[in-house]
Amino acid sequence: PEAFDLSQETDATHQMYGLPRGGTKGFAWQCLIARRLVERGVRLVVAYAPVKPHVILPLLGPEVSDEALRAFAAFRDHARPLPPVDGFRQHLLERLDVQENTLRDWCAAREIAFVSTTEVLRAAVARGVPAYFTYDPHWTEAGHAVAAAIEHHRRARAPPGPRASIVVVASTPRSVRVPCAVTSSSPP
Repeated sequence: PEAFDLSQETDATHQMYGLPRGGTKGFAWQCLIARRLVERGVRLVVAYAPVKPHVILPLLGPEVSDEALRAFAAFRDHARPLPPVDGFRQHLLERLDVQENTLRDWCAAREIAFVSTTEVLRAAVARGVPAYFTYDPHWTEAGHAVAAAIEHHRRARAPPGPRASIVVVASTPRSVRVPCAVTSSSPP
């Protein structure tokens, strides 16, 4: 409980995290709580859960034209100008993993365990597993089962240490924010 009491944190710390004093919501609060839990011996694991386009776009073949792909991107993000049709697919695919790789590198620099669900979800979708709802970006029961199998495998290989862990699920559709869920659990 005292790990969640931020009243002893300095104003400078609150400002550095972008968290107003007394704030208990959002990414800044989650990051500060995660730091405080790690300081108390809780193991942190970041599990990257990609948004649906991150998983599916690399699987699209030539049957989806460059024009159709750019029109889809323009529909999703009409506020920003998009590159021209020529080379758009290549540009999109080259940038697809930037957020995940940045987060992976950030975790590595801090010796934080990082687990990606991207390739396993992509392989499942390629095999025809309906991991996402058709008209909804959320996982289906099958998608949750794929992600749960990854976490189960990670825990089975985890070195001995604190039994509690924080699992941070990072999914960043259009910004740098990384929503995270803090859970306390024991390995199976």
